[in-house]
Amino acid sequence: MSCLWINVPKSCGRAVVDSSSLWFGRWADGDAMGLAAFLSPEFPDGAMIELDSLAPRLRDGADEGWRVRWDRRNERLLSLCVKGEAHHRWFVFLDGPSLAMLAFESDDVASGRVLDRDQFKESGLDRSAQIGQVVWKPASSQLVDVQVEEAQRRRGLGRVLLCAAAAHQVCSGHRLLWAGGARTDLGDMVAQRFPYSERVNPRAIGLAPDPPPDILV
Repeated sequence: MSCLWINVPKSCGRAVVDSSSLWFGRWADGDAMGLAAFLSPEFPDGAMIELDSLAPRLRDGADEGWRVRWDRRNERLLSLCVKGEAHHRWFVFLDGPSLAMLAFESDDVASGRVLDRDQFKESGLDRSAQIGQVVWKPASSQLVDVQVEEAQRRRGLGRVLLCAAAAHQVCSGHRLLWAGGARTDLGDMVAQRFPYSERVNPRAIGLAPDPPPDILV
């Protein structure tokens, strides 16, 4: 896969309510936690709200960007649903010094489900259906790498992968995902098409990104 470097939304620590405020709603979902991200003026940037306290319009998903189920005990995503995502994709989460989310497109696993390393190995599946991946540092929340298969470009996969990484960081109580300005021409093109461009840091001219890491299952 060729490297698709992009930037991500700036840290949302501002106590500001405006049309681009990014805030989160959470709720109990059996033994797991449900969490969704919203972009709307109802609450300040970075606010965490109990979802049952919201108006029906928001409980029904208006202004919702993504929704996940979070395994509190093992601290990982169980499922991911991104608004506008119409493809049958599933994921594998890999932990370590850097965290990674691999994306697959096949009917072998339920759409939106997130497997861990052991579940993936036990499934007997291989990486032939892998179509992309995102890598980030959990402690600092720094985005390290985003890769998307060329045939998957312009199908929203990069956005989905970033949502997965961002959701993990929010659920685990870390700061929001961020990245420096080093990115390739292709990554910069994607960044310019980001729907909330006012939340994207400018590209650092003359600063080349590091080579992408090797991810082993």
